[in-house]
Amino acid sequence: MRAIIVDDESLMLKRFSRLAADIPDLTIVGQFESASEALDYAVENAFEAAFLDVAMPIKNGVQLAKELRLIRPDLIIVFVSAYDEYLWDFNQIGGDYYILKPYNKETLEMTMERLRLLLQRQQKELYIQTFGRFLVLKNGK
Repeated sequence: MRAIIVDDESLMLKRFSRLAADIPDLTIVGQFESASEALDYAVENAFEAAFLDVAMPIKNGVQLAKELRLIRPDLIIVFVSAYDEYLWDFNQIGGDYYILKPYNKETLEMTMERLRLLLQRQQKELYIQTFGRFLVLKNGK
């Protein structure tokens, strides 16, 4: 599963990448410290999941999730936050999973178990992207 991570703290990006490195079917294809960088990437590149910090300056993870869903309606959204007060917003946008900081490798592995099931339910033989870069995938290739 190709995924992006968005967190305004570079140490958290590094920590997530380090913990996720041994998860065989999780490939981090982008790490961003701002929502605008992530949106620019989303327009041009395909990925299946987004791990989003909620409390970020300028545009928070909730706003970013809404905009990512406009670009990729079937995107799996995982909020990663030190605060549980965003659960209502998470439910409003139809988020798929919520991780509370601090997390560990076991938390990421359990999250991936759930995401695998979600992705399996979404699998489509043919995927066509017309927003941004034109892309056609058959069976994920």
